Amino acid sequence: MNTKNFTMKTQINNLNRLILSATVIGGMLFYSSCEKDKGPIFVASTVPVSFSSTIQPIFTANCIGSGCHNTSDATAGLDLSVGNAYSNLVNVASGGAGGNYNTAIRVVPSNAASSILWNKVANTKKYGGQMPSSSALASGDISNIQTWINQGAKNN
Repeated sequence: MNTKNFTMKTQINNLNRLILSATVIGGMLFYSSCEKDKGPIFVASTVPVSFSSTIQPIFTANCIGSGCHNTSDATAGLDLSVGNAYSNLVNVASGGAGGNYNTAIRVVPSNAASSILWNKVANTKKYGGQMPSSSALASGDISNIQTWINQGAKNN
């Protein structure tokens, strides 16, 4: 085989590879620019949040020890101690002060936005000030409470 022919075939093969690579990269760039950036995509949690192993420990650490919502001093009639918290929260009207707060439901299963509990811990001001009043819960705890309520506020 002639050296000139071999060199020519090598150059043609290299050129074909370059054209193929440029076409693939160009296609990827074109495709990725076709759809408008819609920002981050929210993906709802599919992992069930457990009341007993995730939510109750939040209450125990932040609401009971402070002397506000325990068995001996259930502020606003709300006892969040182990064995009492669930029955004091889910589908229970608040005994809170005045207006729509008085008959609002503490935890409305599958609807965190309508639940006093989530509004209080998220400090939306819809039902008064933040709880706990001493300092905000960690954002992960607030998110877990919201997810638990939106998943149906199950006693699991």
